[in-house]
Formats: sequence, C-alpha cells, structure tokens
Amino acid sequence: MELIRIDLIPNSKIHELSEVLLDATQWMNRNDSIELNGQWNPEGLTEKNLLKDYGNDEIYIAYQASNSSSNNLVGGVVIQQLDPVYWPEETGDDSAYLHKLAIMSDYHGRGIAEKIVQHVIARSRELGKTYLRLDCRANRPKLCQFYERLGFKPVSIFQAGAQQEIRAQLFEMKL
Repeated sequence: MELIRIDLIPNSKIHELSEVLLDATQWMNRNDSIELNGQWNPEGLTEKNLLKDYGNDEIYIAYQASNSSSNNLVGGVVIQQLDPVYWPEETGDDSAYLHKLAIMSDYHGRGIAEKIVQHVIARSRELGKTYLRLDCRANRPKLCQFYERLGFKPVSIFQAGAQQEIRAQLFEMKL
C-alpha cells in the first residue's frame, strides 16, 4: 500500500480537488466500460462550482508521502453532513456522506482509495456519526464491489432523470 498523507484542505486549495476530479473524469472517459451519463461533467468540477457545492463540507486531499518538499496529489474525497439529493429522508444528525472519492489515474491499483475510505470512516466516528452513507452509479459493478468489500451494505436503488436513466446504488455502513 502506498504511503500517503491525507489533509483537510481550506477552500483556498479547492483547485487541488478540481485537478483530482478532472483527472478521474478523463480516465473514466477513456475507459470504454464506464458510462458516465452526465456524471462528473467537467463544467461542474470547476473551482467555482466545487466551492458552491462543497464549500461548507470537509474536503480532504491525499498526497504521496515523500522526503522531498513536493506534494504529489494522489486522491481526494468530500465528507458531507447532509445529502438531500440521494438521501432526502435523512436529517444528517446520525450520518456522514462520502462523496467524490477519486484517485489520480497514475496511482490506481495501489490501495489509496481504501486508505482514503478508512480515513473517512475514522473521521465519521470522530464526528459521532452512526452511519456512513454513499451513492455509486449502479452501472459500475467494480466500484460497487469495492464498497461492499470495505463493509458497506447496499440498501436501495435511487433513480432519477427524465427517463429514469440515472440509477445509483445507495450504500451504508454502521459505524
């Protein structure tokens, strides 16, 4: 497993999250087996839009740990206290929500995503939450299996869009 450092970043460093998410989007667009159906649209991943959507949330960036003074971005994630889109019935009092988990394409397959999720689990416990919840496109079976392997349980399918074309698997973990 890669040695990494995970830092809570201030809004002034949101460009780092944007860089990670844009790299992940480019990788998904190059991968023929992943249909994004409008998910992670590059226009929505600008610094301005990320601040609008996540500026009040906890944003974490993972860096490759090294002896040099340079910080190589390797991943990012957002922890939210509410998710009214995918979990509208939840108040947020007992749950944290994992969003925008992404790993830079040069760092895939090194266990970094798992390490970031473990960090989110620990942080959610620190916040006194009972559940950690997330949504994942149902058409991404490898990603759904990843979350299940980490202990998340599928709880329902969320559908949206004019033709119900957006299908998300909702997962939760009791902390």
